[in-house]
Amino acid sequence: MVFCQCKRRGQKDIPALPNCSNISPRTEEAATSLLNTLTDKQRQTVNAVAMDMWPAFMNAVRLVLPQADVVHDKYHVATYLGKAVDLVRRMVTTH
Repeated sequence: MVFCQCKRRGQKDIPALPNCSNISPRTEEAATSLLNTLTDKQRQTVNAVAMDMWPAFMNAVRLVLPQADVVHDKYHVATYLGKAVDLVRRMVTTH
């Protein structure tokens, strides 16, 4: 899970927190605690949060950073899409 402040005109993306994929335990409470380490000013400037599709992380972001968009990387989206297509293909070929 990566938290980042998105660009303003003429600025680069500035990571607000390091890559948090090793949060332990991988719970909503742990992610919420990490997000709460940001100052109020930092929280207000976060426009997007890139992460995997773990529901606990999505819930934590919605709770602490309600203005931020949740963005999933192409790898995870493609993985879920591939599994869904495979499931439908299996259902169609067995009927």
